[in-house]
Amino acid sequence: MTHSEPQQSFVPALLRAFWMLLGNGAVLIIALTIARLEPWTLSWRDIVFWCCVGCVLYSRWVDATRYGGTTADGEPMTRSMLVRYAVMLLGASTGLWIVAQSIGF
Repeated sequence: MTHSEPQQSFVPALLRAFWMLLGNGAVLIIALTIARLEPWTLSWRDIVFWCCVGCVLYSRWVDATRYGGTTADGEPMTRSMLVRYAVMLLGASTGLWIVAQSIGF
């Protein structure tokens, strides 16, 4: 067992924790802060929101292409699955952002 083996298993685990939980949690929290502003007030929070969405997408891509990321069923992630994930993430994020911009509570 070499010194680099545990490190290699840590990076994929960290990536998966980020795109599954931490990144999406950050997106949700930022959306809530956007919702507390006046409706359709664009600010630095919007930039942070979309940067977080981009980081989630990028981390999923790196997980799938460099670390053999799999689906929930344990199947290898294919390029078409990755594209589908990206479309769903961007669609859901856009919907969340529009709702957050619209309510202003």
